[in-house]
Amino acid sequence: MLLVDRNKEPINTVFYLSALIQGVLQDNKGMDYASLLTLLSKDILKKNVNIEVYSLALDFLFLLGKITISERGKIVCL
Repeated sequence: MLLVDRNKEPINTVFYLSALIQGVLQDNKGMDYASLLTLLSKDILKKNVNIEVYSLALDFLFLLGKITISERGKIVCL
């Protein structure tokens, strides 16, 4: 069971951001770290994404085996 802090919006959670990241990476066949952050901030969420939550979301996906880093440094979905 996952509990959401009542003081935190659900869209500011690691789980929500992880789902967005996975969807974007699947649609774009991989992106670099900065481009992905910019796309999420400006086009999808239309607000600044906390870099710490963003990094935790990427770590979460990596630990689940959903993403990896290519030889060229792109983050790609498996």
